[in-house]
Amino acid sequence: HDAITEAAGPGRWTPLINAKAEDGLSSSLRSGVSLMPADASGAIVVLGDMPGITPDLISRILAKAAAYPGSIIYPLTPDGKQGHPVFWPADILAQFEELTGDQGGKPLLRRHAHRIVTIASDNSAAIDIDTVEDLAAFKMRGSDPP
Repeated sequence: HDAITEAAGPGRWTPLINAKAEDGLSSSLRSGVSLMPADASGAIVVLGDMPGITPDLISRILAKAAAYPGSIIYPLTPDGKQGHPVFWPADILAQFEELTGDQGGKPLLRRHAHRIVTIASDNSAAIDIDTVEDLAAFKMRGSDPP
């Protein structure tokens, strides 16, 4: 964790070590939400293994969240896939405590489907690097959108 924190450099973030990482993705979400200020309007969950997430995409999601308070916001790819990152309004964040194991927020997306607002995105919002092969394929694409 020290090497990652050093590589990230200074910024507007607080490094967090998830002591229960072996419990899966849900423990990471719970850990992150535990650091949220009480007056936050929500949280944007940005996954570290998705290199197609850009500052512009994050800005567009936050602008949509400001325009649609109380909504869950995420990018939708041209082929209809949910992309990342996802903006979660504050009143849903406590429900992250219900998540268990290696699952993200999909159960909460299903529960609150009526609150979802999407933004158009290219396929880069859904590129997930989980293996060495995924990384090699991403590098082969170069800087062109997938």
